[in-house]
Amino acid sequence: MGRLPCSWLCPFGLIQELLYRMPVPKISMKKWFRAGPYIFLGLFVIVLPILVVDATGYGSTWFCKYVCPAGTLEAGIPLLTLNSNLRRAAGWLFVNKLVVLIAISVWCMVTMRAFCRAICPLGAIYGLFNRISWLQLNFDPSRCVGCRACKTACPSDISFYNGEDSINSTACIRCMRCHSICPVNAVSLSFGPCLKTPDKEQAGIDIKAP
Repeated sequence: MGRLPCSWLCPFGLIQELLYRMPVPKISMKKWFRAGPYIFLGLFVIVLPILVVDATGYGSTWFCKYVCPAGTLEAGIPLLTLNSNLRRAAGWLFVNKLVVLIAISVWCMVTMRAFCRAICPLGAIYGLFNRISWLQLNFDPSRCVGCRACKTACPSDISFYNGEDSINSTACIRCMRCHSICPVNAVSLSFGPCLKTPDKEQAGIDIKAP
């Protein structure tokens, strides 16, 4: 399903959507930020745990321990709230995680899904499967009228209507908003075997937006 879990299952994704609704000035994100999740994946998830090890030869979960705001918000804060012993044991590491959580939360208020688009390494892994997943998005440029509704609705700011991006870009979180909002049904869904590009004429399922 590619990055579908990012938009339909991830609790922190919902929190980012709610934060973005705050009535504050908004800032667009440059496309080079899309490299961010792969940098965090390579450095914090692969390189540092392999190279920086303790006396027993084990590495640390660097991303979870020092960066991930989802763990802090969804697990750390509730656990410390309910357990007084954990509150007494919490030190500077937790303070650091709180600072990171606050900073990312503020960023998510002004930029749509900033964490997903610029940091999350799990989303980076899911994104690698977008172009070969069972679920595919199809774009018919002959139907497109250039209204930009798809780009306006897209939380990842993907521009496939003008050929700048692929509709199955690794940045796409499969929210289906482009499919729902297109007034001329230029976007369709298709389902087929993995590793095979679906034929939109034979396998396409065109579900019209309400």
